[in-house]
Amino acid sequence: MANLPLFIISFANNPLNPLSSLKKEELGIKKVIDDLQLYGCDIEVIYPTTREEIVDLLKIETNRERLYLFSYSGHADGDRLVTEEETTYAYGLANLLAECRNLLCVVLNGCSTEKQVFLIQESFKKTNMTTPAIVATSASVGDAIASEFNVHFFQQLLTYGHSIANAFSLAIALINTKTKQPIVPINRFLDEQPQDLGTWGLYSVYNVDVYILFCVIEHVSTPYIPNIKLIKSLIVELRDKNKVIREIFENSNYIIEDSDMGEYKEEIYKCFPYSISRRLQRLDASESTNDRNVAMALPNKNNKTRLEELQRTVNTIQDLLCALIQAEINFYLQNSDSGTRNKLVPQIRHIYIKDINGQNTGGYSFSNVSNLLQLCKAIESLNIPLFISELKELNDEVLFDNLSFFGNLNVNISSDLQVKSLNKIAEARLVYIVKKCLFLAKYKITSVDKILVNRKRDNPTIFHHEVFKQDLTNTSIPNRSKILFKNGKYLDHASTIVHRGVLEESTDKFLNLSPFLIDESLFIQNSTTSNLLILIDAFYDKNKNQWKFELRYLLSNGKQSNQMTSELQVDTKAGTEIKFKNIAYNEIKNEWEHFFNLLV
Repeated sequence: MANLPLFIISFANNPLNPLSSLKKEELGIKKVIDDLQLYGCDIEVIYPTTREEIVDLLKIETNRERLYLFSYSGHADGDRLVTEEETTYAYGLANLLAECRNLLCVVLNGCSTEKQVFLIQESFKKTNMTTPAIVATSASVGDAIASEFNVHFFQQLLTYGHSIANAFSLAIALINTKTKQPIVPINRFLDEQPQDLGTWGLYSVYNVDVYILFCVIEHVSTPYIPNIKLIKSLIVELRDKNKVIREIFENSNYIIEDSDMGEYKEEIYKCFPYSISRRLQRLDASESTNDRNVAMALPNKNNKTRLEELQRTVNTIQDLLCALIQAEINFYLQNSDSGTRNKLVPQIRHIYIKDINGQNTGGYSFSNVSNLLQLCKAIESLNIPLFISELKELNDEVLFDNLSFFGNLNVNISSDLQVKSLNKIAEARLVYIVKKCLFLAKYKITSVDKILVNRKRDNPTIFHHEVFKQDLTNTSIPNRSKILFKNGKYLDHASTIVHRGVLEESTDKFLNLSPFLIDESLFIQNSTTSNLLILIDAFYDKNKNQWKFELRYLLSNGKQSNQMTSELQVDTKAGTEIKFKNIAYNEIKNEWEHFFNLLV
């Protein structure tokens, strides 16, 4: 570990005057650090608590050379830090820190540490090194608020890759949501004199915006190459499940070379439902072009386009999981007696209801991380029999932590440095999500279109459905299949189903995903192609006495790159197309109302 970037983070809880919130701060920041290391950022972090431990670390030249961040949390005063067993005086500490030429940030999260800023500044001037950005306080600070501030600061700095200045501003904004008197931050350049403007201050070199996450990732000699980690992980996970992938792996002497991964990719993409397959393909988009600007914007480059596509890939997986688990609950409610239903309904009905100031707005929300987590907990606790039994294993803290990361990620980033650092972390997080959802490779999704009824005398009715197969047969969107799906259950024109194996052999072994997952072809008469949408909101408009639905495409339709939303309600205009769309609306409404009535 001698060459890795070093963070020294001290949580010093003096036993004579303990801080009750310091342990919470320590757990919060260690969670940030653990995630950073787990998802591919190679750093060494040491947590000293005494003066002797801090001094022992800083007297080693290699430690001083690779120190990027120093943070202290605990009791403090203008000229000292109160470590666990004794006092550590600021003058000596400042001189030691001034010998660390790569030090980018110092955090002094204790009471009245502003005076120490200028000791550090003078010490760095003597060594002719660039003074790091310093976070300090100009007055006494409360234990709980100090703890919360520092956790927010580290999250914004290292989880989301913000610059020190942005991370500081966001941390202040977040703690101000909990305080009656807003905390006014001090943003002061180091040559200015102290002024009593607020509690926390950021003291930095003029006009320098430092991205610590980018700096520590760049410190490591191995450059980030998009898709390598993702594709290698999928090869390893799928080689025992896919005959072709296993044969390629064996023929390569059980070694996965970066240059040989291309021959695996088509088989990998075929393993998953179409929407996920297309997302994985887009992450690897590398069409040749003579336009350098276009080439740089492709998702297989370390750029903003890639970060956006990583987030859309996770959104698609999350939307699909939400549709699957709600369809399971819908099936269970429809096929259970009232006594059994009464055990489940109280646990899930509140999940859907939108509340504003405690008042039900008449809206019901579906696809988000919070709802998915609560639904997973509900089916796990009640031991519901499922068509997709692997859904029971989704109640996983790390999975939802990763889904939340992408949900909270703002991809409208102007800084190239922040984007480049986040892409590596985001791909590693996506790898965990895909591994956890690898069971989806066992299932196929098909949307039903035309229906023919075949009933011979004295024989049961057989329904023949013309379908759109949602699997990766080529690079275009799914086309109508001429093979008819025959079964003994009526599926209306709105139905999208999930099944195992070959559709023609599935007979009645499928799960109806309607109304939670819907095919766009439902709204288009004589449609020749399909595109899936997830139901994300339902709202009852009392003035119009009708339901209004909001849908989101799992994949864009090619007109724009982002996932789009579409509102659906009765259209009063005339015309064949409008009439067809209104019929589709009524089919969705009827299915939704049936589910809603079971919840009520």
